[in-house]
Amino acid sequence: LRPTEVGWAARIRADRTRYPVIVVFPQAAVGSSWIDREMADLVDAQLDKTVAEFNGDPDRIYLTGFSMG
Repeated sequence: LRPTEVGWAARIRADRTRYPVIVVFPQAAVGSSWIDREMADLVDAQLDKTVAEFNGDPDRIYLTGFSMG
């Protein structure tokens, strides 16, 4: 939950009705970075699964960064 306590995540959690979104907060494994191919592949797979599960619109995916992102 730590990444959802600050920034946009905190705003979304504070007022879910104002932000009708599905948000994915991937976390790099301890000692890893997003430049590691394994971590990048994991994020791609998580996003694909989320889009499929929630019938997401691929034309409405937005990417922002925080910390390492």
